[in-house]
Amino acid sequence: MDESFYKRIESVLENLDNYAHCGGVYHDMEGRDVPRVGKAFCRLCSACVFHSRAGDFCRQAARAGAYQSQIKGDVHHFRCWIGLYGLVIPVAPDGEKIIGAIEIGGLLPNGELQKIQHNMIETLSAVDSGEHLKHFISTFQGIDEMPNVEIEKIGAFLKEAVFSSGLLSTEKFLEKNALWKQQERLAVGIEAFGTVSDERRKLILISAEELSGLLRIGKEKEVQKKTDDILSLILLESLQDANQAKAFLATVVAVLSMNLLLKGEKWSKVITVNNIYLEEIEKITDIKELCFWFERLALKLFRNVRIERKGENVSEKVISYIHRHFNEKVRLCEVAKFAGESTSGIMHKIKKETGTTFSHHLNSVRVKEAKRLLAFTSLSLGEISVRCGFKDQSYFTKVFSGTVNIGPREFRKMLISGNQ
Repeated sequence: MDESFYKRIESVLENLDNYAHCGGVYHDMEGRDVPRVGKAFCRLCSACVFHSRAGDFCRQAARAGAYQSQIKGDVHHFRCWIGLYGLVIPVAPDGEKIIGAIEIGGLLPNGELQKIQHNMIETLSAVDSGEHLKHFISTFQGIDEMPNVEIEKIGAFLKEAVFSSGLLSTEKFLEKNALWKQQERLAVGIEAFGTVSDERRKLILISAEELSGLLRIGKEKEVQKKTDDILSLILLESLQDANQAKAFLATVVAVLSMNLLLKGEKWSKVITVNNIYLEEIEKITDIKELCFWFERLALKLFRNVRIERKGENVSEKVISYIHRHFNEKVRLCEVAKFAGESTSGIMHKIKKETGTTFSHHLNSVRVKEAKRLLAFTSLSLGEISVRCGFKDQSYFTKVFSGTVNIGPREFRKMLISGNQ
């Protein structure tokens, strides 16, 4: 790994020291590098990490936890070999290949210390063989208990710190979390529909019609629940065979597409849209991904309809697009296509409806995110400019200074001095 990678690791550990007040450790998945430990890391855990025998237990637990975290798309909670609680999250900049793990250890919920104290001493004595036993016991005495809600807050901070550093793909990790949660919901739905037999296929069609209505007049939670019902029925009826599930899902999608006709859409457009959906379904081979694709489609359709219901206000459509794509290269022609307007029409209407320009709205959202990153991360100005969608650091500095009346570097210094 290059030096910039390890600087980001050190930045995360430093943030944990300073803001979470609970140090962390970085483990390389290949075991080639010595663990990197934060200053506030639990003294007992630090002793274990560098112990000749116990260190292997700690590293293996962190690595296993990183894979569990990757599957769930969330911070993984675990108990270590001596009974202490820990949190771990993978280091995977591309969102796929795990190259390391960042762990916070030495946590104990309220009331746990007395339960595990005797067992901890026995376990340490058996593993240590007297090498550092006294040091282990002395560090063990300093462990503080905390409420579960505090442990959850530490986990949330750990996740945000790793996201902000670029050590883990935010989009892919959150997508895995959404997929995991969906599978948990569908497991409940399958159990609920398990007693239904001959009526399942009819229920799938009925539920598709109901979903179509909810897309127009329902609430997001209702859309989510009806989508889960449809997928649970499909999984039961198809026996979780991907090809059979595709056939049922194609029928549901056809129902949703045909209902576009009720909105006055042209037949040619309806057929085109439906064919696009069918092509996307056919490309998916994993049944979990298939379910996740349909959930995203249903929520996308619902949100698009909700935007349309707001009196065809162009500025609302444009601002909605900006909030979702500000960190990308925003092309006015693509925004126009999304809003159903010409590029000149967008420029005119957003000025008329909001009193300011398209560029002003875009830069305002980007600067707001830049201020957050300057305040809560140690990312360089160059990294922040890229994350906020600016073409280069000099342009970022120019826009930031023009909006905030102070440069980004001075803005960060002002925050730091204000906190001292």
